[in-house]
Amino acid sequence: MIKNFSIFKLKEQKNEKSPTHSISANVGTKEKPEYVTLGACWTKESSGGKFLSCKLQDAWVDGKDNTKARKGFAITEDKPTPQEEDTEQPPDGVI
Repeated sequence: MIKNFSIFKLKEQKNEKSPTHSISANVGTKEKPEYVTLGACWTKESSGGKFLSCKLQDAWVDGKDNTKARKGFAITEDKPTPQEEDTEQPPDGVI
């Protein structure tokens, strides 16, 4: 499970629609790091200012060559441990 990742600004874009940032994480160890690309981000602008719009990478396998493939990534929700469940407070007004 990956919980820590980094977003890096790319040095150059191929065209206007290319990502402006990459998302990566170390799936190796501190002593022997192995970085993988998890997805990409685009710099967007709205009335509220600039923000990053990101997309995690989809899994893919080349239909002609099964050795050409990449992993896909998704966000999941952790379930609380029993200790965390015991310390949760009910919402206001609920006993």
